[in-house]
Order: sequence, then structure tokens, then C-alpha cells
Amino acid sequence: MKVESGDFRHPRSAGFTLVEMIVTLAIFATVMTVVFAALVFQQRSFAVQSDRTEMRNNLRHGIDVLEKELKNAGSGLPFRPFVRLPAGWAGGSRVFLVSGLGVTDGESDGPDSLVVAHTLSPPVRLTRGMETASSALTVGAGIQWGPGMIGMISDGTDAEIFRVTRVDGETTLLHGGGGIFRGELSKPYAQGAFVARILLAGYAVAVPGNHGFPALVRRELDRDGNVRVRTVADGVFDLQVRLMIPDGSEKEIARFGSDPNSHLLAVGVRIRLVSRSRLAGESRPWRMEAVVGLRNRGSAS
Repeated sequence: MKVESGDFRHPRSAGFTLVEMIVTLAIFATVMTVVFAALVFQQRSFAVQSDRTEMRNNLRHGIDVLEKELKNAGSGLPFRPFVRLPAGWAGGSRVFLVSGLGVTDGESDGPDSLVVAHTLSPPVRLTRGMETASSALTVGAGIQWGPGMIGMISDGTDAEIFRVTRVDGETTLLHGGGGIFRGELSKPYAQGAFVARILLAGYAVAVPGNHGFPALVRRELDRDGNVRVRTVADGVFDLQVRLMIPDGSEKEIARFGSDPNSHLLAVGVRIRLVSRSRLAGESRPWRMEAVVGLRNRGSAS
């Protein structure tokens, strides 16, 4: 049997060498790193833009609410007497209203706060003088009173806020304690004293609830006379107030002292809200401000 010799060639096996595999993996890892970095950057940019938009919207909403309140501050209220708010309204600090406006100073490193009041209907008068500070108020017709409503009484020298506990015959108002209100007024008022139903609201920067981030909050009273706090604008960590006086200058609240009778009359208020991002590494604050004219030229304390 004849056997012919010849070349026995072994064809190269299909696949990659180890070096080729390493190079391919290195290129793939580089490409994926770039893609992932671009994705993270895009997500971060989107988050930053969304956060900034949210901050601007929160500031705009907060400014709008404060502007609306300040435009109404003092409407329908007597011009001169100042009103000491009931203890417990703002954590025990002294707050006065003059012509429907009160401001407390946050000092050098804290936010200021605002309190505004205005009438909800045209005021009426006492038709019978009070015998004692706890006597019922007999008033003229014209206001639809109800239990839990908040009123203001003034004789031109003194003024104070009371809480209605019962209404007899539509024009006889019983008042008393509950929540932050004590059981009687500071004195009996004579016939002809001014009486009005008012809306009372306070604005401050606080940390509501348990989320640990500051917000612009509104303080208001419920029917039982307790202070209720609700969030107006999230992410607001500072509120600054400056009073504008007739000569066109602006004064910081701290320069007015603690006696509201010694304050210069204010014709307007400049308010500034400051917000800060919740995102790590975004420390740039955002500010928004507005100037609001006052209807009753109040002063503040």
C-alpha cells in the first residue's frame, strides 16, 4: 500500500488571544466609564436645574403670599394704638401690632418675622359700656359673629385682641380664655369703642414637622385659640424685613427699639426671602425681594 507524504497543516482555532481580550476589555471599560460619567453629569445637571426651578418657585410663592398679606395689613383698623399679641403667639417673645403690622427682629444671625392683621368686615361700635374687664361686649349690628372668631377692641388709647366664646342675640359677644387667650380683657371699655372682626396671621422661618429643612411658615389661630402652623414655602431659610419711612430711607428692625410708640411711621416694607439648595455641594443661595406699600402706615416692634 502506497502512502503519500504531504503537509499536514492545523488551521488556527477560532477566537481571541489573551492579549486581544485584555485590550478589548480595557476599551470597553473606558467607553463605559465615559458613558457612565456623562450619564451621572446629565443626571446631576438635571437635578440641579430642577432644584433651582423649585427654589425659584418656592421664593416666588412666598413673596406673593407676603405681598398679599402686607397690602391688606391694617385695613379697617385704627391708626395709632398698638396691640400686644397674646402670650404664646410666637414662642413667648413680645410682639406688638401697630396699624395691623408687627415685626420682630431676628438679630444679626437670625430671620425676622412678620405679623399682619386686617378687618374682615366694616367695624362696629360698643353700644353699651362694659362694667368689668370680663363683661360681654354689646355691639352694633353689621358683623356676623360666631364662636372662635377673633376680634379687636380699641378706644383710641388702648387696643387688644379677644376671642369670642359665645354669641347671644347676634350682637352680644362673650369672650374668654382658650389656647393663648386669657379669660378677660385688660380693662372695661366704654360705649363707642371700636370693635372689629380680624384676620391675624404671622409669618416666620421655622422647621415644620420632622423633615429637618427650614421653610416659610404661617401662624394662625384655630377656633379654640391655639396657634396652628402650616408651611407656605419649602426651602426658605431666611426672611429679612426693612421698614421704609416717609423720608424715603429704610431702617432695619433692630434700630427701632422695643417701644412701639417710639417708632417712626412706616409707609412701606421691603421683604427678602432666601433659599438654599438641598443638594450636596450646591451652596449658592437664591434671593428674591419685593417692596410693598402699607395702607395704614403702621410701625413695627
